[in-house]
Amino acid sequence: GRYGFKKDSFMGAILTASMNFHTGYNPNHVKSITLLGGEFIPVDYSEIQMRVDLIEMPSRAKSQQGREEEHRSKRPVVRGAIKIWSVDLTLTYRENLFAKPSEVIALFVTAGESVGIGSGRKEKKGGDFGLFSVESAEVAIQKDTK
Repeated sequence: GRYGFKKDSFMGAILTASMNFHTGYNPNHVKSITLLGGEFIPVDYSEIQMRVDLIEMPSRAKSQQGREEEHRSKRPVVRGAIKIWSVDLTLTYRENLFAKPSEVIALFVTAGESVGIGSGRKEKKGGDFGLFSVESAEVAIQKDTK
């Protein structure tokens, strides 16, 4: 089977970039960008490396007094890490909200450098996974025929 990244991960990254990194783009306008395709974006990669992360997991237990209490403990979780990867994204945006395609591309550049995607991303606890860059962009303008 193929692996993929959730489309929502990329949308969340550009939305976070628009709100936190002074891009000058209205987050409501950013929400109008639509990534096409299914729920997952297929990822091209050469190798997956396994890594072990300690993550906090909640658990419930009864205290000596019989009350239920929530505890948090760190537990090891084995995850796959893809260090070198690429995806092809196809999207639409509203021309009345973004003056040029380069503005939309700039959002993805900021999101890739400053936010990232996935659980070990820079935005989340300063991780260094999930960062990305925009290697190339093609613009195909399609006018509404209505």
